[in-house]
Parts: sequence; C-alpha cells; structure tokens
Amino acid sequence: MHLDTDAILWDHADREDPPLLVLLHGLGSHEGDLFGLVPHLPAGLDIASLRAPLVTAYGGRAWFELELLPDGPPQHRAEQIVAAGEAVVEWLDSLGSKYSRIGLLGFSQGAAITLKVASMIPERLACVVALSGLLPKSLDDAPVTNLPAFVAVGDFDPVIGAERSEQFVSWSQEHLAATVRHYPMAHQVVAEELDDIREFLTEHLV
Repeated sequence: MHLDTDAILWDHADREDPPLLVLLHGLGSHEGDLFGLVPHLPAGLDIASLRAPLVTAYGGRAWFELELLPDGPPQHRAEQIVAAGEAVVEWLDSLGSKYSRIGLLGFSQGAAITLKVASMIPERLACVVALSGLLPKSLDDAPVTNLPAFVAVGDFDPVIGAERSEQFVSWSQEHLAATVRHYPMAHQVVAEELDDIREFLTEHLV
C-alpha cells in the first residue's frame, strides 16, 4: 500500500523551518475535505493533506475497508490498518530531515490511522490530533509514551457510537498524554472544537 504523492494538497508557511502538520481524512472522503480546515489552523505551519490509498465501492477513499455485519458495528481489517500506517510512515521517511517537528491530525478513519502511526513512530512526532475516531486493531502492544494528543468525541455521534468512542478515549489516555474533549455534536467538526485544536497546536507544534 502506497500513497499517491501527486494527490497531496499543500499549504506552505511563509517562514523558515516550519513544522509540518499532516491531515488524514475520513471514510468516503478525499484530501480536499480536511484541507478546508486550513484557515482555522495556526499560522506558521506547512500543511499536507493526504489521500487515502483505497477506493471505496460507493465513492470516495478509505484507509481500510469495513466489513458490514447484520448485527453490531462494522468490523475493520487489522492488516489494512497496519499497511496504511506503514504507507504514511514511508511517505514521512521520503521527506528526509526536512521537518524537525511533525504533527498528525486525523478525522474518523483518519483518526484511527493517526493513532496507528503514533504507536509506530512516537519519537518522531511532536503531537497528534484525533477527531471522532475509532480504535484500530493491532494496537494491543503499543508503547506508552508522553506524546501530546488532542482527542475529540462527539457525544451524539451515530457513526462511532458511545462504546467505540469510549474505547478510543481509554486507549489514548493509557498510551498518550491525552487531552480529551467532548462536544455536543454528531460525526462532524464544530467551531468550538476548532478553537480548541488551534490552541493545542499552537502550544505543541507551532
């Protein structure tokens, strides 16, 4: 599994040696989705919005496929999550030593991959932002680190649901230096949340 580097959307800071913030979109979306958040993020960052490598059957892109079950939430394939995490790390490797500070921001499926990458290379990241995510498989043996993390939960999220949101939060609190925020929202990003994200990134990345 590899990323399409030609599809990456970039916003470059007008400064020397800027930090890098990497955006990872959700299921059925594309690299232009989270790129719309750029005006709401701190100035002084190079921002790269990645396109997930898989094409879904109903349009848009995916970091991993879902298996729909008659009862219970959809299941995801652990090997694809590992492969997607490796693809992101491989792309970061291709940047060489260009960036001394790197942060990740993912939504939904992208948040799952954000946690996977954080478990693989915590020493190379300055911080992570995980929004409305689910806990990916293959993280049972993940290290415990002091990596700063901002974790956002929608209290009325019908896509992730209360049980999976709690699993996501619990893992983050056990393995990362997590700041957890709950918002009265569905599966979305809201203005108050953006204010908190900007404050977190200003403190930990910029």
